Amino acid sequence: ERGNEAYARRLAAEVAAARNDLSTAATCYREALALGEELAMRPFQAHCHWGLARLLRRAGRGAAVDSHLATARALFRTMEMSYWEERLAEECAEAR
Repeated sequence: ERGNEAYARRLAAEVAAARNDLSTAATCYREALALGEELAMRPFQAHCHWGLARLLRRAGRGAAVDSHLATARALFRTMEMSYWEERLAEECAEAR
């Protein structure tokens, strides 16, 4: 059930982000990421880093954005998740 808790926290982060509650969203993403790391949920971790990057970009925190994007990209590449790696690259190109 802890894996479900991690997914629920990530969903809560996405809902909070959609409501522009950036502080709550960041907290929920970090909690989800911590659980994902504890449970070795690597694809989940990559998606949490990507979500945090999107959120921090909206908050204007550029250095942290780059760090989370690099981590997500590295995880996707290591796991050979080319579909998600390509989507991440497309989003990065659009954001510039």
